[in-house]
Amino acid sequence: MVLVDAILDQYLAAGLIQHSTSPCSSPLVVIPKKSGGVRITVNYRKLNKLCALSQLPILRVDDTLKLLKGEIYSLFDMKSSFHQITVHRDTIPLTAFVTSSGLFEWLKMPQGSAAAPGWYCKVVNEVIKNLRGVASYLDDLIVFDATLAAHVATIRSLFERLRTHNLKLTPPNATIGATEAEFLGHTISPDGVRPNGDKVIALTKMPMPIDTKQLRALLGGLSNYRKFLPQMAKRVRPLTTLLKKNVKFEFTDSMESAVRQLLAELASPPVLVYPDWDAVSDGSRPFRLYYDASKDGFGGTLEQEQPDGSVRPIVFDSRATLESERHWTPLDLEAGSIVWCIKRLRGYLWGTHFKIFTDHKSLEHLAKVGETNARVQRWLEFLTAYSYTLEYRKGSSNGNADFLSRLPIEATERDRSGRSRLTPSAEDEAVYLIRSCGVPRPAVDFGFSQPEDAPLGPTIPPSVVCHANASCHLGAARTLSMLERFYWWIGMSVCTKWWIRHCLRCQARKTSRQTARLPILSLPLTSGPGVSVSVDYFGPLPTTPRGHTYILLFTDRFSRRADMYAVTAAEFNAEGTADILVNRYIPL
Repeated sequence: MVLVDAILDQYLAAGLIQHSTSPCSSPLVVIPKKSGGVRITVNYRKLNKLCALSQLPILRVDDTLKLLKGEIYSLFDMKSSFHQITVHRDTIPLTAFVTSSGLFEWLKMPQGSAAAPGWYCKVVNEVIKNLRGVASYLDDLIVFDATLAAHVATIRSLFERLRTHNLKLTPPNATIGATEAEFLGHTISPDGVRPNGDKVIALTKMPMPIDTKQLRALLGGLSNYRKFLPQMAKRVRPLTTLLKKNVKFEFTDSMESAVRQLLAELASPPVLVYPDWDAVSDGSRPFRLYYDASKDGFGGTLEQEQPDGSVRPIVFDSRATLESERHWTPLDLEAGSIVWCIKRLRGYLWGTHFKIFTDHKSLEHLAKVGETNARVQRWLEFLTAYSYTLEYRKGSSNGNADFLSRLPIEATERDRSGRSRLTPSAEDEAVYLIRSCGVPRPAVDFGFSQPEDAPLGPTIPPSVVCHANASCHLGAARTLSMLERFYWWIGMSVCTKWWIRHCLRCQARKTSRQTARLPILSLPLTSGPGVSVSVDYFGPLPTTPRGHTYILLFTDRFSRRADMYAVTAAEFNAEGTADILVNRYIPL
């Protein structure tokens, strides 16, 4: 408590928190530091459930690492990162937390809020926007350049922006002008990326697991560096079976051998090179995708030829197959592995031309669209958004085959208007949105206009909404939602609503939501009692011992006299009502 009170006093003096009278409160969480001190955070779990959180993105570690090609590196750590962001005054009471010393609330952004990381990354990204040679991951900043002069200029520009936005760094944690640095659990250098040596040593010193808890910890540590371990998922599949329910934990010698082999490879891993985007753009050294598929798992390796002629890996990736995938045919496994690898490596492959190397002859049969199942046809539709060449390894007579990207697509065949068929290259975002999803059968034909000396662009007539065989016109909102799965054009929402309102078939068949109101009629006055009566039923009611369930009400319209009769369920019909009227009411 003494340490916590001391921290609270420091925060009060620094203007990070203030005393509170808020009706809200969240519990304090104290986290011990390696240095012996403590860090205080707040458990905002209940508050997070009540807040509408913005889906602000946080860049993945791998996406950050692939940007760091350079010769000189400098690392900086933001000082008290979240505490440099001011909380909006309307939400300050919501941040209140309770301690033994009383109730406090944050004036600066606290740790524990689910929205905090996204907002912090948004602020940092705005600060370093358009600043070449600078990348960030949460509160870690890295500067990378090819020359010392450029590096100094970049650091100066970074400092000026930080000063402008009143953001501070932690000087003792800075590393400036290094040719090799530790960043995000990896060692980065001009040669490429490799695992952090200290973390690998700690991983290799872990004892062999004796229960599922230790096994999960071991597999989690290996998974952090799976991009350095080819076919890792396939090789550890026997171990993952021990994590299933109702499976007895028996760590066999073969499992131990597999773990030790992976740890040995991790101790001397391949250095993953940075992608050379210039060589990819000019087509001199395109990416090379090697994949593998089996009933145990999918795996892929992305490589690139280096200036010296050698081919070196950029990233390894793998995953175990699902139980349903283990029953796929070899053709489906191979095609599924290609699609999975491309999805995983989309950040590298999208918008580039690359090569896929395969050793599976049966992939030739994918050209026969009529003989493939619906799953493979969906994959083929997905692959049309990418520009690639499929090459067979040694022993193939069709090494430069490119049949996947030349497969005909039913919805984009040439129509009578002379519009040209799509070619298998993704040229802009609009084309990708249309190409990258499956096309319903039956579907309306649409085309792509390609005027002379003009880029490929979508030409989708507005009448597609009115005349699409599969649209059904289920209202403007649902029709628009369905169309957005397959099509896109400028002004799509306005166009869809206009067509739905002006569709004659829709208007003729549209169900009216207005309640039908009959005209109010008044009956003529009666000349005396017993001339006209009103009849009504009340019930059903709880059944009496005599079996009565309803009450029949007769009201004389002249005298307003009301007479009631108990009625059984058997008498609750027109015949029973007439019998009571004639034999019991009229004689009165």
